[in-house]
Amino acid sequence: MSNRTRLSVTIAAILACAAHSTASAQTSETQSLQELRNTVINLLDGLVKRGVITREQAEQMVADAQSKAETDAKAKADVDAAEKDAVRVTYVPQIVRDEISKQVRAELKPEVTKEVLAQAKEEKWGVPGALPDWVSGMQLFGDIRLREERYDQEMPTVPSDCGLGPDFCVLDYQAINEAGGIAVNDLSSIYRNITTERVRTRVRLRAGLKAQVSDGITAVVRLATGNPGDPVSTNQTLGQYGSRFDIAVDQAYLRFDAGAHSELPWMTVYGGRNPNPFVSTDLVWDADLNFDGVAGTWRLGFGGAGAEPSYAFITAGAFPLQEIELSTDDKWLYAGQLGVDWSWADRARFKFAAAYYYFENITGIRNPVLDSRVFDYTAPKFMQKGNTLFDIRNDNNTSTYLFALATEYHLANATAMLEVPMGSYKLFVTGDYVRNLGYDESQVLAIAAVDRTTDGRERSTGYQGEIGFGTARTGSRGDWRAYVAYKHLERDAVVDAFTDSDFNLGGTDAKGYVLRADWWFRNRAALSLRYISTKSIDAVPVNVDTAMLDINGSF
Repeated sequence: MSNRTRLSVTIAAILACAAHSTASAQTSETQSLQELRNTVINLLDGLVKRGVITREQAEQMVADAQSKAETDAKAKADVDAAEKDAVRVTYVPQIVRDEISKQVRAELKPEVTKEVLAQAKEEKWGVPGALPDWVSGMQLFGDIRLREERYDQEMPTVPSDCGLGPDFCVLDYQAINEAGGIAVNDLSSIYRNITTERVRTRVRLRAGLKAQVSDGITAVVRLATGNPGDPVSTNQTLGQYGSRFDIAVDQAYLRFDAGAHSELPWMTVYGGRNPNPFVSTDLVWDADLNFDGVAGTWRLGFGGAGAEPSYAFITAGAFPLQEIELSTDDKWLYAGQLGVDWSWADRARFKFAAAYYYFENITGIRNPVLDSRVFDYTAPKFMQKGNTLFDIRNDNNTSTYLFALATEYHLANATAMLEVPMGSYKLFVTGDYVRNLGYDESQVLAIAAVDRTTDGRERSTGYQGEIGFGTARTGSRGDWRAYVAYKHLERDAVVDAFTDSDFNLGGTDAKGYVLRADWWFRNRAALSLRYISTKSIDAVPVNVDTAMLDINGSF
């Protein structure tokens, strides 16, 4: 390197230093800006006079120094502006540093733990080879209900032909059929209690498993408490000397959804022991009732401004009620329903459905000759109370009575449901009407139905209305809803085996009102209070007041 080159580098370094000092003059304690400037100018002037550098080179050095000084000044100004409110601490005690570390760990731990668990679940840490998709899609669900129940019964007037008194006025036809006739030495077993109040504690447990078998196909199995021979109640009455509960398969079905990943599946098909697939109330079907067989729903969406899809639908199903081993007259229910589910702005919703339920081979047939049992199978396997019955044994022997339904049941049913949001609350209005088109007055008169209160008059209609109000959503702490309803259900309007088991203690031939309030005191835990007051329509006059207090928990 030549002397001139070395000198040029030295001059550039001095000029850069001068520029830096200019940008940070306030931090210099040994030399003023003016002294440094004069020194540099004199040095450059001397070098030019001695011919070491040219005048142009000296001027270029000065220009470069000025440009760099401006750049450095601007950068420092930006840093100063950014750190304007900064507090500089030259020393932090160890105890303070330990406290800061502790707080940071406490704040980060939940978030980090959540992220790690989510990642472990997604990547299946510790699961060799990863589980199959159908195992990963399994889900447990269920609920438990504790109930304290009291009902009071009163007979305003006792008919003169009650014989031994009011407790011997109303026959229990289910008990008579199970006993094979009227046992004259044990009359108490074949008459209904219609005067004594009763208090009982009951529990209901339902637990199930849902599995995603493959795309669009779901398998569901659910177990429940209750009497396996009672299709409309899953309650288990406590106080049986510690006897274990009866547990039975309540649901077991496969479900296929076509277009399961879309907002509105266009088809849903059930097969097995299925939940109720129809839009309905407890006027026709009890809430605990399940259907054996197959059913399908087809949907057609249409435009709407609501947050949920609007659609028209058709539901159809075929359900075996009783398979008769030595006969082709198996008992069946065939059903179809046409309806619309329409939503509009603010999540308001209206449902309307018209259904036809056709029961086949459930009407009794009298045995043709004395002591014959050939048509005993036509008697129903289960009854509550209310329907018109007759004795099919044809032997004039009261100890061998066997009762069966006296008329056909072909039900026309119309159901309407309206939900209207009101801020964070919602108004509910429901109406339901049913008529038994299969009732044949001449048929009933011809077989001489046994119940003395039935003279062949047609009693084949039922209706109910309900109004409710409460929070728009339920299931969270503080949610609540209240309802009031009125029901009128004549004796042959529906099949008494399948209607609500709580209203009038089950069955038909009753009218009255229902009050209900639900309050969620914890997430997924609710208190429910219900009061039901009913009166007989045609049968022996009996008033029944029922009060129920429930504690419900779901998972």
